[in-house]
Amino acid sequence: MVDMKVHAVGTKRGAMCGRLHDQRTVLFSLAGTFWQAGFPQLNALASCSLLLSPAMDPQLHEYRAAQQARFEEAKAELQRRVDCGGPLRPSTCAEALARQLRARHSDLPHDRELQSAVLRWALLSQLGSEEWGASAAQNGEAASSGGGWLDFLQLMPCLGGMGRPLPGVPSELPALGPLLRCDEAPGQMSGALVIALLASDPTLLSGGWPLQLAVAAALCDAEGETDQHFHSERIDMVQRYYSFRRDVTTKKLFQEFQQLRAWHFRYILGSWHSDADLAWSRDAVEQQYRQPDAIGRSARMVKYKPHNDKGVSVQEGLRFYDGQITTMPVILDYGGVCGAVSKFGTSCCQAFGVPAMPVAQPGHCALIWRGPLGRWELENDCGGWNQSRMHDGIQRTWHTELGELCQEAGIIPVFERALQDCETFRRCQALRLASELLAPELAFEAFQLRAEAVAQCPWDLSAWAAWLKTRPFPVAALRERTEAAEAAAAWPGGRRNLSRSRPVRASVDDDRAQFVVDGTDSEWFPADSADPQWLEIDLEQVCQVHEVRVKWWGDYGSRNTLRVLSLLQDDGFEGTDDEGVFVERGRRLHNADFNGWTELPGWQDPTRILRFEVGNPCPDCFGLKKSYGIRRIEVLGRCAEGGQTPEALLLRLAEASFPDLEDLPHQQALRLVRKIIKSSGITCSGFGT
Repeated sequence: MVDMKVHAVGTKRGAMCGRLHDQRTVLFSLAGTFWQAGFPQLNALASCSLLLSPAMDPQLHEYRAAQQARFEEAKAELQRRVDCGGPLRPSTCAEALARQLRARHSDLPHDRELQSAVLRWALLSQLGSEEWGASAAQNGEAASSGGGWLDFLQLMPCLGGMGRPLPGVPSELPALGPLLRCDEAPGQMSGALVIALLASDPTLLSGGWPLQLAVAAALCDAEGETDQHFHSERIDMVQRYYSFRRDVTTKKLFQEFQQLRAWHFRYILGSWHSDADLAWSRDAVEQQYRQPDAIGRSARMVKYKPHNDKGVSVQEGLRFYDGQITTMPVILDYGGVCGAVSKFGTSCCQAFGVPAMPVAQPGHCALIWRGPLGRWELENDCGGWNQSRMHDGIQRTWHTELGELCQEAGIIPVFERALQDCETFRRCQALRLASELLAPELAFEAFQLRAEAVAQCPWDLSAWAAWLKTRPFPVAALRERTEAAEAAAAWPGGRRNLSRSRPVRASVDDDRAQFVVDGTDSEWFPADSADPQWLEIDLEQVCQVHEVRVKWWGDYGSRNTLRVLSLLQDDGFEGTDDEGVFVERGRRLHNADFNGWTELPGWQDPTRILRFEVGNPCPDCFGLKKSYGIRRIEVLGRCAEGGQTPEALLLRLAEASFPDLEDLPHQQALRLVRKIIKSSGITCSGFGT
């Protein structure tokens, strides 16, 4: 058995450095071996001295032989339990392995998250086809849509964790907790609803969507009840699991249901309405909404009513519904406001096998739903994606890794994009864990592994968060990666938008000013009729401006005046006031189309801050009592040469990683990564050279 002394790595640094003539090649090749072989070398990876040893192959062969012997014992035990009619469960091999790993990692810091990750990956690397579903896979019975059992296990750490921490969870890590990716509720998951489902339906061992549905049911069951205002009896996840299995057979669900993964299924099985309500919804949804690209709009079936027919306000809770539980028929009959509208639409989606959830916006409740090919859409929307947050009672993705940032609903389309290439997602997570197992003395190697994890799958926001915790953070290596990423970036039209997600301040309506650079058509439309009003955008670095583009709201492109100015000094917002030295660069000379663009040429002078002054206030064409209206501002050009702060280099790298402003996952990934960068506490003093 391989000796796993993780922090012994540091004591061997001197000997190892002689072999690290090309650190990057060696580290990445060993990490490549780590993922390509289905992670069987996790134990070896815990000791870099072993991985770099010429004697690695014989040791690894001996290790695998010992593992095979244990697998044979495990299969015999498993068969004995099945023959005796007992509950099907992971073999004693897994439990013994967990105990061995705990003992072997006793010298690790008492970091529960790291211990959980180590145990989880170790278990996944050992519970392979030798123990689970080998015959089914060999007979070609694995479902092509969902991958095999081993593939599924390797993606278990990508499920996002638990959304609602449960009280009374034991501090120790039981054997099944890491396996089921349920760090915050291992006690409940050790009950293993998925094991009960395996016992009742052994065909699940062939993998595919039924197995993923079973694990999603187990995770939803572990999280417990949600809002009981929507159903009278506790939702039985076993019954719900079998209900959806039957609905597939009877073709009551949209076909894409069978292409989903366990992460998606959690946003279906977690419906707040009863199985009877979901069945009712399939009959009640109007024909115009019975399509995968329209089902989310079924929310429009609900009448918007702040008071019921007796004059009772919706703010009085169930009194609005005459004391009834807010079932689907009751909501459709009584109506309601934003919450009822969005939750009705959510359950209609779930009834047809479409992932959906309500989301919170300032003073409002909207919903998001998964359209065809993984395109997430907003319905009943008042604030756009950037102001949408996860609703209470909905599971959070990357809860442990991102902290408060996991409240952002924009994480959902980003995680969706990550899952679309499962192989790079697995590589990313393998590299990230490999970096966690390195001793503190190997900081540069950890930096390289985490940087490569981000490069493999930039959609994995947890990889960004882990990378930005690295200290010291080598500036030269960061600059090299940033410049390479920019050279390879697929900028739309070959031009870079320098203003994208940059800080904006305004004369009025400052809260909405950021909308003009968020990549969407959300509006900055102040009602104040003072003349002029202005916006200022800080590019956060000195740039060469090639072109400026302004997209108007409605017909303001033919009525408001526009002046574009730039600040000669490189001061940023701090210490700059309205008396700064601005130089006019252009004006709107021609009328723009309805919701059209005004385009102005650039200039030669280096620029950091741009000012946009609008005048000639007039009533808007929509009757909303506004005086001005701008949807987007784009500043096209390139960054000037010269010294860059570490934060600026990271921001440039993020922009090169997500260059497509028109694509929702790109928009949200960039916005969220910028928040991770800004909150990381990275300063010049925190970096190496």
